[in-house]
Amino acid sequence: MKKLTIFLLCIVLISSVSALTISPNPINIQQQINQEKVYSLTINNTINFPIFNFQFSDSSTYGFSFPDILIPEKSLVIINFTINPTQAFSGTLNSVVSFRYNASVPTEVSTYNMNITSNGFSNNFMTIRQGDTITWKNLDTIVLSVSSTLFSNTILPTESFSYTFNQIGTFDYQDPSWQEFSGFKSKVQVISRTSTEQIHNPNYDIIQVFNLDLSAKPTILEITPTENSFQVTAIGSTEGLIKIKNVGNETATGIKITSDSNWITPKEDNFQLNPQEQKFVAYEISPLILETNQTNQTYDLNITIKASNSNSYSKIISVFIPYDNSFDNPNSAVSIFALLEKFCKQNPSACSNSTNTQGGGSQPQGQSTLNENQWGYKQT
Repeated sequence: MKKLTIFLLCIVLISSVSALTISPNPINIQQQINQEKVYSLTINNTINFPIFNFQFSDSSTYGFSFPDILIPEKSLVIINFTINPTQAFSGTLNSVVSFRYNASVPTEVSTYNMNITSNGFSNNFMTIRQGDTITWKNLDTIVLSVSSTLFSNTILPTESFSYTFNQIGTFDYQDPSWQEFSGFKSKVQVISRTSTEQIHNPNYDIIQVFNLDLSAKPTILEITPTENSFQVTAIGSTEGLIKIKNVGNETATGIKITSDSNWITPKEDNFQLNPQEQKFVAYEISPLILETNQTNQTYDLNITIKASNSNSYSKIISVFIPYDNSFDNPNSAVSIFALLEKFCKQNPSACSNSTNTQGGGSQPQGQSTLNENQWGYKQT
């Protein structure tokens, strides 16, 4: 019951802290890379002191540029910011918005009281000056602790513990027995006694959500398989090559190779090509054949290549499976091997790494350790 009460109180405290609001939140950003565009946000300062030195975490990675922001007490401003992305991206950016404000801490040496109740510390952030003291008093009915890199002390019910902070910096402290609850974790920022200091209170931070759709300018790909026809045994595999050339004038980004057949596995994926650059990419052809009547046939397989900023291009390759009647015997090595291969290819997470007891080596995940001595012939 005590932990449930603490949890619910923490939710209330967290939801009640709102030093500023930003709208729109979320904001949708859609544009091409290497192209600058301007957007606007309205920021409302709801507290009774000016705030400044705003930071939007991780935003520079995507080409964001914000102006210097200073908002008077209980005021709002509309800011314009620019985005000039250099790489394509589609997804959500949860940016932590923080700011600073000037300290209003007394310059005379002071002692600050911090009560500890069944709900935790009475304040989860405090700013003091160098040489000031904090006194923690245990108002709970059980033994509690206060611990940090600077000190560690247990406090009996109704008793107190004091510590004088002579080091400048920000220090976390908690009760180790209850630190899974936010109410029993706090921090103190110790600033210079004589100079004006700027404070960042993490309790005031908020999350600004940017829904990003940053795309490259369109380009054109040229796709050429080095071979169009293959012959593969029923339980065998082989490799093919496909040449991909960017014949357009823009960098092709996020190039992916896919197939409507699980026989095809590309060796490389999600890469880019500069204008007029070409690349040979290997892919594996591994048929999944389980019956004799599936052999002595030719199969047409589709390979699709697409960049994030190009059309989709498809090529057809033909795979001939020679006649093989080994599957007529359901207990044959070929049938069991094929079933195992099919299962592992379709369920790679279920086929754990194992050790080849005959060769002493490890096999990659998703591959069996069965060899030609165990099954009577070798996979080609």
